[in-house]
Amino acid sequence: MNMRFWGLTTLFAVFPFQSNGQSIKPFYEPEDVVFKPELVGNWNLEGITFEFRNVGEKTYGINLLGDDGVVIHFRAHLIQLGGKYFLDGQVSGIEVPKKINETQEQKEENRKTNQNDVFRLDEHDVFLNRHHGLVLVEFTSADEFVGHVWNDAWLPRMAEQRKLKCSYLKDEMGRILLTGDSSQLRSFAQQLPVEAFDSGSELTRIKQEQGKVVAPNDRSSFHAKFRKADKNKQRRSG
Repeated sequence: MNMRFWGLTTLFAVFPFQSNGQSIKPFYEPEDVVFKPELVGNWNLEGITFEFRNVGEKTYGINLLGDDGVVIHFRAHLIQLGGKYFLDGQVSGIEVPKKINETQEQKEENRKTNQNDVFRLDEHDVFLNRHHGLVLVEFTSADEFVGHVWNDAWLPRMAEQRKLKCSYLKDEMGRILLTGDSSQLRSFAQQLPVEAFDSGSELTRIKQEQGKVVAPNDRSSFHAKFRKADKNKQRRSG
């Protein structure tokens, strides 16, 4: 399998081997959840397709379409805290083709058979520990949004300086697992500074031949702030 595919999955920061910033509880309370139907559809990130589905109850099912028919399934909620949007996501499953020589039509048929079941969490499955990942979402245009994941150095640095305003545990590799309840995590996320996140990855809409959907256009000042933070970082490193 293409290793770049695995690397790009960290956009949603929900795999156990992702470096920092996962939480045991959701980063939100129920009233924080919003649903933008404009997000439903296919989005491109450096040649990798993310398929957003509406699976009901203000929940997105997200398929990350990889090589050789491999699909990673996510369950995510879009939340609004103050003037910022975040995706809180969990891995709900990994789908590997039963047959290596399956045709594309057979793969599509198998996926249709499962429908939305792949986005449900099952307390009896082997992936019981479904940590939550947090992605800052910036809607920049009708057909583009930017996902900002954690700045790898920020959480460990705040923990070392005793400035991390959330309960946490640190594993043997120094990675931070946030252990607060949803009320504490919500407050923590709402107050996060620009420097807590990276400069972002752009996702662009994969347009259909017919029925183009208008995407969110909630441009915020965060875009300029991130670019400015990047320039400052480059000057300091230089």
